[in-house]
Amino acid sequence: MNDAKQPFPQPRSLRSFWALIGVMFQGALSDNIFKFIVMMLILKHANERFPQSPSDATALGNTWTSIAEGAFILPFIVSATIAGWLSDRFAKSRVTLWTKILEIIVMAAGMAMFALGYISGAIIVLFFMGFQSALFSPSKYGILPEILPEEQTAWGNGILQGGTFLAIILGTILGPSLFQCFNQSLWINGLILVGLAGGGALLALQMAPTPVGNPAQRFEINPVPMVSLYGREILSNTGILWGVVGMSVWWMAGVMMQGAALLIAVQVLGLSPSQTGLALLPIVVGMGAGCVLAGMVSKNRIELGLVPFGALAMFSASMLVWRLTPNFAELSRMSSEQLQHIRYIVPAMMGLVGLVCGFFIVPLQAFVIQETRPDKRGGVWSVSNVFTSIGMMAGAGARGLIVQATASPGDVFFAGGVLMLLTGIVICVKFPRIPLRFLAVVLFKMIYRVNVKGAENIPAKGGALITSNHQSYIDALLLSVVIERPVRFIMTEDLYRKWFIYPFARITNTIPIKGLGSVRDLIKALREAREEIRQGGLVCIFPEGQMTRLGMMLPFRRGFEHIMRGIQEPIIPAAIDGAYETIFALPGGRRKPIFFNPRAKKPVLCVVFGKPMPADTKHPQLRVAIMDLMVDAFAIRKERALPLHLEAVNTLRNGSFAQYKMLAGTIALGRKLRRKWQDDENIGILLPPSAGAAATNLAATWSGRIPINLNYTAAAAVIEEICANAGIRLIITSRLFMKKIKIALPAKCDIVYLEDIRNEISFWDTSKAFFHIFIRQKTNSFDKLLGRKKSASMDDVATIIFSSGSTGAPKGVELTHWNIWANVASAYHMVDFPPDGCLLGILPFFHSFGNTVALWLPMLTGFRVIYHPNPLHGREIGELVQKHKITHLFATPTILNIYTRRVQPEQFGSLRMALTGAEKLRANVSEAFEKRFGIRPIEGYGATECSPIVCLNTPDFRQPSFYQKGVKYGTVGHPAPGVTVRVVDPETGAPLGVNEPGMLHVRGHNIMHGYYHLPEKTAEVMKDGWYVTGDIAQIDEEGFITITDRLSRFSKIGGEMAPHIRIEETLHNAIGATDMIFAVTGVPDEKKGERLVVLYAAREEKARRAAEEIQNMGLPPLWIPKWSDFFRVEALPILGTGKLDLRAIKAMALSLAGAKK
Repeated sequence: MNDAKQPFPQPRSLRSFWALIGVMFQGALSDNIFKFIVMMLILKHANERFPQSPSDATALGNTWTSIAEGAFILPFIVSATIAGWLSDRFAKSRVTLWTKILEIIVMAAGMAMFALGYISGAIIVLFFMGFQSALFSPSKYGILPEILPEEQTAWGNGILQGGTFLAIILGTILGPSLFQCFNQSLWINGLILVGLAGGGALLALQMAPTPVGNPAQRFEINPVPMVSLYGREILSNTGILWGVVGMSVWWMAGVMMQGAALLIAVQVLGLSPSQTGLALLPIVVGMGAGCVLAGMVSKNRIELGLVPFGALAMFSASMLVWRLTPNFAELSRMSSEQLQHIRYIVPAMMGLVGLVCGFFIVPLQAFVIQETRPDKRGGVWSVSNVFTSIGMMAGAGARGLIVQATASPGDVFFAGGVLMLLTGIVICVKFPRIPLRFLAVVLFKMIYRVNVKGAENIPAKGGALITSNHQSYIDALLLSVVIERPVRFIMTEDLYRKWFIYPFARITNTIPIKGLGSVRDLIKALREAREEIRQGGLVCIFPEGQMTRLGMMLPFRRGFEHIMRGIQEPIIPAAIDGAYETIFALPGGRRKPIFFNPRAKKPVLCVVFGKPMPADTKHPQLRVAIMDLMVDAFAIRKERALPLHLEAVNTLRNGSFAQYKMLAGTIALGRKLRRKWQDDENIGILLPPSAGAAATNLAATWSGRIPINLNYTAAAAVIEEICANAGIRLIITSRLFMKKIKIALPAKCDIVYLEDIRNEISFWDTSKAFFHIFIRQKTNSFDKLLGRKKSASMDDVATIIFSSGSTGAPKGVELTHWNIWANVASAYHMVDFPPDGCLLGILPFFHSFGNTVALWLPMLTGFRVIYHPNPLHGREIGELVQKHKITHLFATPTILNIYTRRVQPEQFGSLRMALTGAEKLRANVSEAFEKRFGIRPIEGYGATECSPIVCLNTPDFRQPSFYQKGVKYGTVGHPAPGVTVRVVDPETGAPLGVNEPGMLHVRGHNIMHGYYHLPEKTAEVMKDGWYVTGDIAQIDEEGFITITDRLSRFSKIGGEMAPHIRIEETLHNAIGATDMIFAVTGVPDEKKGERLVVLYAAREEKARRAAEEIQNMGLPPLWIPKWSDFFRVEALPILGTGKLDLRAIKAMALSLAGAKK
């Protein structure tokens, strides 16, 4: 899982941390060297005193060894109060230095005892060595949160623990070795230890000063008040209490297994008494590695889920040691080969026990350190050392009793393993969130790749309300995984009671809320959530109130506003992306993953947390904030996305045979065209929507060229201007098509006809194309098959679409692979494309809507498409739809109007949806289409600069007791996934509220790269990442967007803005016209600045009636054009995209109004 937090500490903290590790390592090393030398000295003295009686020597040695061990452990109990007081009263960095100075003095005393050969004196020095270690212990652990970021505590503790056990290993080896080396001059060992202590003091000087925990802390000679003070601190926090208990049990089991390992070394492995230290080597090495590994696994958090896992793993590994360790009776019956086998297996299993130990102790220690108040941290740790020491002594006693009773050291491992298992079970029962969350983390990491952004916005302490969009059943679990703190969720009663959710909801203390229950129950649940936040907890609510089945964010309910009433804690907005494509989305929630290519091994889920918002935030503002975050969450898809041609290759070769054949044909075509387009960057394509045009576009993109689909409805001069501006040398077209459109192409351009290329493609060429598809297993291997010189990037320009020029000269809009990919993904997310469906491809590829939905959507998704070159041939379209059972129709309102008149109702019987764009869908056009075909068209909105889809309606979802509104007639729907919008004041740029009309701004991954070679024009429409559409819009409370007009289509009359589109709609509605027969524009006026002019393409009687009716239709007087400003024309000028040619209309109006004047 990715997180925005830094994975490692800052340099200054890092220096102090590694200095601490060095001090710790030296201290643990010196402790063990000194302790083992004292032990060896005791055994030597015992053997010298009873040279003729080994049993007496062993008894004496065991007695004095036990005394020595007790002398080292006892200070951890008796000095708890002074150690805690020192750590809290003074800076822990200073206490660390003081203890190192004390160690120098103690080691000097030890050197004197070695020189004099005083065993009792050496044991006393060992006591003071334990005393020095006991004083250092609270500062050693308590200083970690002061020199490391909070999220690095577990990592640092893992390194600390791993270093400790590494030092123990070296001390275990070096102690006996140094004793043997300087057997006759033991004072040299003391001198070495003094030198090590001096080195530790020098390292302590490298640590940066740390703050004082509690400067006012007083020292009490009577230990009872201080122990009581720190004891109450432990008892007041259930987590700390059980952490201390868990550590004590762990040390108890550890001492049991350590002693058992020494017995196994002698009885099973056959080691001599002087070699028994080697028996601890596998365990200690494993423990060191396990601690470091546990810290690495924890990463940026204290992962308490490792604790029950570590307990279970210790039990399992201990059972292996117990099962594989023979008792005395079994040992006597084993062959030498079996014994040899056992001597390898048993140490390996003991090493495994040590390895998994770290997973239990590291997060537990880190948790106790982090949870304890800074002013009590040293004292709490000192008291925990008391319990740990008691646990160690209890472990030593239990080990002796078990060995005495069973005579098998393997049984000690069994008992230790059972003890750890019981501890893990108790922790799971007491804190069920811990194993549940850990299990969820493991499962999510196995199945998904989870990306988290903005996790630092979740407060480390204190209450907050987390609000998120709702896509699937796993949303709550996903948020629990990525949020480190416990979260209480608010859930509807019906979902709460589902059998597969109820146990987890109970464990996580979920707050059920009755959607249709009594007001009293509702208020009670909201109050419970408010109180949880007030008490410092985290609560999460999904403001939509239900999971989406439409692919878009639903309207927000106001429950969260009631929760936050009267409290000041923040609201944290969150956005989830990707869960809607999982199997855990609701049935009817969309279909198949948005990552079209099957190469993605793990689906990607993304969670983004936004900046805290004030408690009085209203639901429209919160919805906008989460919508903005969803754009950021959508960005994660770019990491797995392929450039368009590779995505198409991946889809087509895994699709039907027709698609496979289409891919082979594209390869053959592209290899023939390589010689034609030479080193050209931009390639002109003049073809109607067809399979040939699709293959040509794909081949051009595949080869590294930028296809520019030319508008064949434009004037020859416009095409020539586009070719000159874009540097187009080569135009690919069709002879048959050119005969139909009869347009003159630029003389400077070379013309290539597809018919000629098709004749050049032989059977051998096609066979080679099929062979390439068959042998190339990796999609990336196709990248340079058609001559591409460099690998494609998602940020490369994929096409240039010249705008319709409805308001001025055409501008080349550069759309990248990512722009189109993201827009196709958005459409695929919101619109249902069933496997048995089929799209009617009639929109021209020079039109942005056609380029996205008719060209690239079928190639990226594999959705079946049937092309027709001319959308105006209504009868042929009707037959085509009926023949191929076409289900999806994307068109403009003008085209729909043609079909209403020319297509028979039964021919459109297979249609499931009709979506319009490019121009406003008037109500009478929509109603006429529905009346004839029984299906009501829905409307979307876009712009060429937005690839083009910005927002769209989608059919409502209905089932018993369930309804989600996807369409609101008269609006253009909700923003598409990965797109966010805002409405601002056109003059000041200030954001506007609900139902306030203003300038529409769009931000998302679909926004163009820029205008081709027009940086100034690009800068005019791009403001801080937002595209200024030039359209006036408003957003209602449910999030539906209504486009009221274009800013360029207003006339300023006497200081008041008159909207042309609104007036056109009113004129058409006045006479019930479905065809576009009125066009409104403005011309200069000396008195009022501007006046309205109406051009009409109808009989005069009809226009006069409209002019009369409009007087009584509620328009302001200044918005009503005079009859003297109505002018009849033969036909309204229309662009090839179906839009009005506003530039031509303006020129006609100026000419007619001027002639009249």
